[in-house]
Amino acid sequence: MLEDHRSDKPKILVPYPGPDADPGLLDIFVYLRPETNGVAVESTVLKVVKEYRRRDADLDLIYLANVPGDHIVQTKTVERHYALRLHFAVHGGAAFSSAMQEQFSEYYHQPFAAERVIGAFDALRRFNWEPEELFGLWVAEEAVSRIAGQVVKQYDGVWIVKYAIPARLH
Repeated sequence: MLEDHRSDKPKILVPYPGPDADPGLLDIFVYLRPETNGVAVESTVLKVVKEYRRRDADLDLIYLANVPGDHIVQTKTVERHYALRLHFAVHGGAAFSSAMQEQFSEYYHQPFAAERVIGAFDALRRFNWEPEELFGLWVAEEAVSRIAGQVVKQYDGVWIVKYAIPARLH
């Protein structure tokens, strides 16, 4: 009888040897969200690595871990990772520091008004949207800013903070 190697627990498949001493090398980390974390996507990523190595490109797989989607959901890994972003998605402009308010005014050329700078969840209710609708909302490039790491999108007289968070958590 074959042993079943599948598990709902994380596994390190290729241990991380630590950073390379060469400052000219670039580490690239690929994280798959729970809904995409499966055999099909993992094998596609590995095929890309294999193809680059076959072309004699400078690409090496130096670390590989499998953290199953169910484990990510059960341990709320994504929620913990996005805790600060979630705070801004919930509180919008009310969470802005005075320095953030100044940056907002400088970028959008108007005074900051917390009641018009709303969190993503407020935007879902206000516009009766689903998370994916808000995530896919296209606006002009100049309507989007990054203030102290928080992405803000101007739409229909309001500014929406952290528009992508509801879809990521969904």
